Amino acid sequence: MSLPVKKPKIISVKVRVKPSARLNLLETLLDGTLKISLTAPARQNQANQATIKLLAESFQVSPSAVILQSGQHSREKTFLIKK
Repeated sequence: MSLPVKKPKIISVKVRVKPSARLNLLETLLDGTLKISLTAPARQNQANQATIKLLAESFQVSPSAVILQSGQHSREKTFLIKK
């Protein structure tokens, strides 16, 4: 008899990032996209890392569970979140 294996849920999240904002803020737009304003600048991957940290806190997962799927150098990004 084998034990049941719990498979992680994977959530796809579309994000629009605004770097170099006055404060960190997460909003939901009408189309379901998350709008994230960040104080981190858009250089040397700082805004992407700040976005991962904010998404991890919001979804209550570790930062390693948040994966940037597309949009590395764009404001429009798609993240995968393992729950």
